[in-house]
Amino acid sequence: SRLSKLWAHLAGFWLVTWDQGERGRWHIRETGDIEITSLDGSVLGRARLEKTPLEGLFHVIPIDKHASQSAEIWRLDEGRLQSVAMKPDGGLRTASAARENEQNLAGVV
Repeated sequence: SRLSKLWAHLAGFWLVTWDQGERGRWHIRETGDIEITSLDGSVLGRARLEKTPLEGLFHVIPIDKHASQSAEIWRLDEGRLQSVAMKPDGGLRTASAARENEQNLAGVV
């Protein structure tokens, strides 16, 4: 389907590091669904990707009631996903993620 092809280039596991140093994993499915977990596999949240009018920019829409961000944008930049999220208190939270296999090949676990 057209929908699955839309997110196929992002599908897979990404190792993410948030600006406070926490690390986790984003599992992006070809449907655009995202599962956010800690490195030990605990589910932190679920979200869904949506297109924006700008090439390479994606809205991340929380789909669970425990969502901590009110607005989040991802940008694909040279093979990495960069995230900026607006927190409920008005502050910003940033993150950077690389495909899991690429991180592992670089010796980062």
